[in-house]
Amino acid sequence: MSLQLLSSKGEAVEGTNGELHEKSMNGCVPSLYLSRDRRSEFMRGGVASEKEALLLGIISTFLHVHPFGANLEYLWSYIQRLDSKVSAGELERLMVRLPSMFRQELSGVGATLEKRWKFCGFDSLSSA
Repeated sequence: MSLQLLSSKGEAVEGTNGELHEKSMNGCVPSLYLSRDRRSEFMRGGVASEKEALLLGIISTFLHVHPFGANLEYLWSYIQRLDSKVSAGELERLMVRLPSMFRQELSGVGATLEKRWKFCGFDSLSSA
C-alpha cells in the first residue's frame, strides 16, 4: 500500500506503510489521497487555513449542542469571546461554502420568522 505525505514545504512525498513513521518524524504529515474528482470537490468547499479549520470545529460543536439551530448573531457573539477579530460575515461565508456540514433554515411565523443555522454533518455520513 502506498501512502502520500506532505512535507513542511507542501510537497508530496510517496511512501509505504513502513516508511510512514520515519518520514513523519522528518517534517512530513500524513495526507489523504483524493481522486481528481474528490480533489476538486474538496477545493471548492474545503478548508483554506488552520484558522478556518479551528472555526469549523468550534461552529460544529456549538451547533451540535443547539439541535434546533442558532441564528448567526448568537453564534457570532459566542465566537467573539474566543476571537474578537472574527466577523459575522466570515462565519456565514464559511458555513455557506460547506452545505454538507451546515444548513440554514427558517423558523417561526410572521414577525418572529428567523434564519437559523443547523449542523448537518452527520446526515451525509449516514447516506454514504
